[in-house]
Amino acid sequence: MEQKIEVKTFLIQYLCDDCNSNVTQDPVKKPVYTNETMQYPYVCTECGKNYTFEEKYPRVMYEWTKP
Repeated sequence: MEQKIEVKTFLIQYLCDDCNSNVTQDPVKKPVYTNETMQYPYVCTECGKNYTFEEKYPRVMYEWTKP
C-alpha cells in the first residue's frame, strides 16, 4: 500500500571552519577510495583551506514526522 507523507527538503552545504565561506570540491585533486570509503577533497573558495569528507557537498536531506 502506498502512503503520501509530506517532507521538508534541505540543501546541506559545508562552510569553512576558519572564514565561514563556501567549500567546494577541489578541481585539482581526485576522490580517493580508502578503507572501504570514498574520500572527497574540498577546498574553501575564500581562504583555500583543504578538507576531505566521506560525504559529497552540497547534498540534499529530507525530514518528515511519522504520521
